[in-house]
Order: sequence, then structure tokens, then C-alpha cells
Amino acid sequence: GTNGDVSGNAGSNGIWVFKINTSGVIQWQIVLGGIQSETTQAGSSITQLRDGDYVVCGQTSSTALSGYHGVTNDGYVVRLSPTGSIVGSWCIGSNVQDFFTSIDATSDSGYVLLGYTNGNNNQDVPVSSGSNDFWVVKMSKTNTISWKKCAGGINNDMSYCIKQTLDGGYVMTGSTKGNITGYQGGLADVLVAKMTSAGVLSWMKCRGGTGDDRGYSIAILPDSGFVVCGQTTAGTGDVTGGNYHASNDMWVFTIDKNGNLTAQKCYGGSSTEFGMCVIRTSDGGYAIFGHTNSNMSGDVGKNHRANTS
Repeated sequence: GTNGDVSGNAGSNGIWVFKINTSGVIQWQIVLGGIQSETTQAGSSITQLRDGDYVVCGQTSSTALSGYHGVTNDGYVVRLSPTGSIVGSWCIGSNVQDFFTSIDATSDSGYVLLGYTNGNNNQDVPVSSGSNDFWVVKMSKTNTISWKKCAGGINNDMSYCIKQTLDGGYVMTGSTKGNITGYQGGLADVLVAKMTSAGVLSWMKCRGGTGDDRGYSIAILPDSGFVVCGQTTAGTGDVTGGNYHASNDMWVFTIDKNGNLTAQKCYGGSSTEFGMCVIRTSDGGYAIFGHTNSNMSGDVGKNHRANTS
């Protein structure tokens, strides 16, 4: 709709982007996407490029958008100027379901996109391994596709976060349902994969237990290792001895540059927790954002509502 802080939404669901200053005042805002009433659109991630432009990624089902491929969803990318005007927009995908979930600016003034796809050697999607694969698309500074790769197992793989690494490559995390080194069983394991700067897969490994484990965010460590946050539902496998609480815990672990587990711990209370974002802090620790349903139990303090993020 067009009300409150939102203006310019012509479709049923638009991607809302706004810039605030240091005092929290909105400086500019824009709603992105197609105009059909049945259209669904969602923004997943945003980054600022070296030239000051912003790039937003997500998904769209709008057949009115130029370059739209799919029957259901395309990956959707919009580049904005520093003042919020549209520089360009692109639909990237196949004739089945494609989503972008994460974006990171790259050292060559371009950007890299991570998503997942049902496509298989179809249009903007290369040969994939299963029903859903990690889908990585490297974009140049002029918004052209430099390369595109798929990675995963023969079963369902979901991707959530990508970062450029210290060696110029890329690391990504998500979840998988098996057929990959280290798979523990259960509903899903955390999947972490590393690619070179040219998109060649260096390694791909699972971490988790016998429950439902997912990696939602990854950050780069100074020793070229990585820290991952997400969720776990069983204190087994890699999670054993990690102070598992109950139901669903936030799970944080570190791995070295080759994907080997170096440390891990669970955080939570008597109900459901999961971690959605982790960053490295200036004092050498981590700041983690997530979700809790617990109240005054375990690691969780006062909960002001039934669900608190």
C-alpha cells in the first residue's frame, strides 16, 4: 500500500528500500517491483558498492518486468544511486523457481549473488545437482554476468548468506538434506561451501547433528577461517557438548579455512531460538542477531512478548 512512511507501491507486494541518517530520519525511500495485483516480490539483501551505489536482491513473480524468465519466480536485482534513484534492474533465472537470498560487494567493484534454484542447465542457471541447489552469480561492475555456478547435493539445498573471502574467493552457508561430506542425518544439516574467485568449488562440507540444523549467516575471521550462526534441534553430532538447551537452539560455530570445525556452542532457553546474523566486532568477539520464544530461562532474559526478535 501507499501510507505512513511508504509511497509509490504499485503492486500487491513491493520491495521497500529506504535510507535513514544517523538520527533515524528517512532521507529517501522507494518501492521496487512489478505492478500486477497478483505479483509477489521480496527483498532479501542489500549492499553498497565501492562507487556508492546500492544493490538490492530478492525475487519476483512479475511477468511485467523486462527480462522475466519464469513461470513462478525469478531472481531480481536492482541497482540504486546513492540518492535512491533506479540505475537498472534485472531478472535473472530460469523457467522454474529461482530466488536470490544474499548479496556481497566484491573487491573488483562488482558484486556476487547467492540464491537457490530449481533450474538445471536452463537460461541463467548452469547444471545443478538436485531439486534445489546453491546458485552463485558473479556480476561485474557494469552489471553483466561474469560467471554462474551451482553447488549442492542430490537432495534439497537452501542458501542464505555469501561473503567474499580474504583470498578473493567466496564462502556461503545454508542447509542441505544429504549426500555431502559430513552429513549427520535428520531433517537438514548446515552446509558451508567455498569457491575460488573464478567460481570453482574448493570444498563443501556439512555440520550439524541428527535434528534440523541450518546456517543463516557467515562472517570472515582474520585467520581466514569463518564463524557461522543458525539453529540446531538436537545436541548430537557436531553439537555434542555444546551446551544444548531444548527444542531449538541458536548454534554458533567456527571453522578453519578448509571447513574443519574449530569451536562451537549453543545459546538458548526452554523454547525456540535461532541466529539470523553474525558479525565480527572490533574487540575480537561476535555480535549476533536472532529470535527467541523463551522467557527468563537459560541464556535468555526477560521476554516482553510471546515472540521476540
